[in-house]
Amino acid sequence: MIKPIMMTAEATNIGCPDCAGALQAEYGPHGHIQFSCSVGHAYSKEELYQAKEGELERTLWSATALLEHLRIVFALFKGRPSGIAEDDIQRRLQQIDRHKAKVRAIIEETSLAIMKARHE
Repeated sequence: MIKPIMMTAEATNIGCPDCAGALQAEYGPHGHIQFSCSVGHAYSKEELYQAKEGELERTLWSATALLEHLRIVFALFKGRPSGIAEDDIQRRLQQIDRHKAKVRAIIEETSLAIMKARHE
Protein backbone atom coordinates (compact mmCIF):
# COMPACT_ATOMS: atom_id res chain seq x y z
CA MET A 1 0.00 0.00 0.00
CA ILE A 2 1.36 3.43 -0.94
CA LYS A 3 1.28 5.76 2.02
CA PRO A 4 -0.39 9.11 1.17
CA ILE A 5 1.46 12.35 1.78
CA MET A 6 0.53 13.61 5.23
CA MET A 7 0.67 17.11 6.60
CA THR A 8 1.10 16.63 10.36
CA ALA A 9 1.64 13.70 12.71
CA GLU A 10 0.93 13.19 16.40
CA ALA A 11 1.86 10.40 18.78
CA THR A 12 -1.06 8.50 20.30
CA ASN A 13 -1.43 6.29 23.34
CA ILE A 14 -2.86 3.57 21.11
CA GLY A 15 -0.92 0.33 20.60
CA CYS A 16 -0.68 -1.20 17.15
CA PRO A 17 -3.09 -4.16 16.91
CA ASP A 18 -0.48 -6.19 15.04
CA CYS A 19 2.73 -5.53 16.97
CA ALA A 20 1.80 -3.41 20.03
CA GLY A 21 4.14 -0.61 18.93
CA ALA A 22 2.90 2.93 19.47
CA LEU A 23 0.69 4.32 16.73
CA GLN A 24 1.13 7.77 15.28
CA ALA A 25 -1.82 9.65 13.80
CA GLU A 26 -1.06 11.39 10.54
CA TYR A 27 -3.47 14.00 9.25
CA GLY A 28 -3.73 14.57 5.52
CA PRO A 29 -4.65 17.75 3.71
CA HIS A 30 -8.35 16.81 3.42
CA GLY A 31 -8.81 15.76 7.04
CA HIS A 32 -8.11 12.08 6.43
CA ILE A 33 -6.36 10.32 9.28
CA GLN A 34 -4.01 7.37 8.96
CA PHE A 35 -2.53 5.54 11.92
CA SER A 36 0.86 3.88 11.55
CA CYS A 37 3.51 2.31 13.74
CA SER A 38 7.29 2.34 13.42
CA VAL A 39 7.25 -1.15 11.86
CA GLY A 40 5.02 0.07 9.05
CA HIS A 41 1.57 -1.26 9.90
CA ALA A 42 -0.96 1.33 8.74
CA TYR A 43 -4.69 1.75 9.34
CA SER A 44 -7.48 4.07 8.36
CA LYS A 45 -9.88 5.02 11.18
CA GLU A 46 -12.25 2.24 10.15
CA GLU A 47 -9.49 -0.35 9.83
CA LEU A 48 -8.11 0.60 13.24
CA TYR A 49 -11.56 0.29 14.79
CA GLN A 50 -12.06 -3.17 13.28
CA ALA A 51 -8.56 -4.32 14.26
CA LYS A 52 -9.03 -3.14 17.86
CA GLU A 53 -12.42 -4.86 18.10
CA GLY A 54 -10.76 -8.08 16.92
CA GLU A 55 -7.92 -7.62 19.38
CA LEU A 56 -10.42 -7.12 22.20
CA GLU A 57 -12.36 -10.26 21.29
CA ARG A 58 -9.18 -12.38 21.11
CA THR A 59 -8.04 -11.02 24.47
CA LEU A 60 -11.37 -11.76 26.14
CA TRP A 61 -11.41 -15.32 24.74
CA SER A 62 -7.84 -15.72 25.98
CA ALA A 63 -8.94 -14.61 29.46
CA THR A 64 -11.80 -17.12 29.32
CA ALA A 65 -9.39 -19.93 28.39
CA LEU A 66 -6.98 -18.94 31.16
CA LEU A 67 -9.79 -18.98 33.74
CA GLU A 68 -10.79 -22.45 32.53
CA HIS A 69 -7.19 -23.64 32.86
CA LEU A 70 -7.04 -22.23 36.37
CA ARG A 71 -10.32 -24.00 37.19
CA ILE A 72 -8.81 -27.30 36.01
CA VAL A 73 -5.72 -26.75 38.19
CA PHE A 74 -7.82 -26.00 41.28
CA ALA A 75 -10.08 -28.98 40.56
CA LEU A 76 -6.95 -31.18 40.70
CA PHE A 77 -6.34 -29.92 44.27
CA LYS A 78 -9.83 -30.82 45.42
CA GLY A 79 -9.79 -33.80 47.79
CA ARG A 80 -5.99 -34.14 47.63
CA PRO A 81 -3.26 -32.82 49.89
CA SER A 82 -2.20 -29.44 48.50
CA GLY A 83 -1.59 -27.09 51.40
CA ILE A 84 -4.79 -25.23 50.46
CA ALA A 85 -7.87 -25.65 52.61
CA GLU A 86 -10.82 -27.38 50.92
CA ASP A 87 -13.06 -24.38 51.70
CA ASP A 88 -10.56 -22.06 50.00
CA ILE A 89 -10.41 -24.34 46.96
CA GLN A 90 -14.20 -24.40 46.71
CA ARG A 91 -14.45 -20.60 47.10
CA ARG A 92 -11.83 -20.09 44.38
CA LEU A 93 -13.61 -22.50 42.02
CA GLN A 94 -16.85 -20.60 42.53
CA GLN A 95 -15.07 -17.28 41.99
CA ILE A 96 -13.48 -18.55 38.77
CA ASP A 97 -16.90 -19.68 37.51
CA ARG A 98 -18.36 -16.23 38.26
CA HIS A 99 -15.46 -14.51 36.49
CA LYS A 100 -15.81 -16.76 33.43
CA ALA A 101 -19.52 -15.98 33.25
CA LYS A 102 -18.82 -12.24 33.44
CA VAL A 103 -16.17 -12.35 30.71
CA ARG A 104 -18.43 -14.44 28.46
CA ALA A 105 -21.26 -11.95 29.04
CA ILE A 106 -18.92 -9.14 27.96
CA ILE A 107 -17.99 -11.09 24.81
CA GLU A 108 -21.64 -11.72 23.95
CA GLU A 109 -22.69 -8.14 24.69
CA THR A 110 -19.82 -6.74 22.63
CA SER A 111 -20.52 -9.09 19.71
CA LEU A 112 -24.18 -8.08 19.66
CA ALA A 113 -23.27 -4.37 19.72
CA ILE A 114 -20.86 -4.82 16.79
CA MET A 115 -23.42 -6.76 14.77
CA LYS A 116 -26.05 -4.11 15.46
CA ALA A 117 -23.69 -1.30 14.45
CA ARG A 118 -22.90 -3.07 11.16
CA HIS A 119 -26.59 -3.29 10.29
CA GLU A 120 -27.45 0.33 11.00
